[in-house]
Amino acid sequence: DFRKYIETLKASFELEKGFFDNSIKRMQEVDILVIDDLGNEKVSDWTTNSVLYEILQERLRNKRITIFTSLYSPDGLRRLYGGNDPKCDRLINIIKNLTNELPITGVNYNVY
Repeated sequence: DFRKYIETLKASFELEKGFFDNSIKRMQEVDILVIDDLGNEKVSDWTTNSVLYEILQERLRNKRITIFTSLYSPDGLRRLYGGNDPKCDRLINIIKNLTNELPITGVNYNVY
């Protein structure tokens, strides 16, 4: 899940200098990437712009398959990531360009 990935990246700063760059590069280059539970991570400028934006921008540029799961609609993600901020607009546009939204309804069995 994306929240755990972010937590691992943050912890890596103290453990290994090259881990962050290598991890971002792997996420950018893998043929098919699944980002589970987008929007459940602790939202900050760093997670949004230094991690998520960098990964997704490169994936869009190289037309790589990216699958998202989220409890948020694109508009909900926009509110979560900063509303009408230009950086947020760029991120949401990338997400929209990478996806075909497929709403799934029913009972949410996630346990938090």
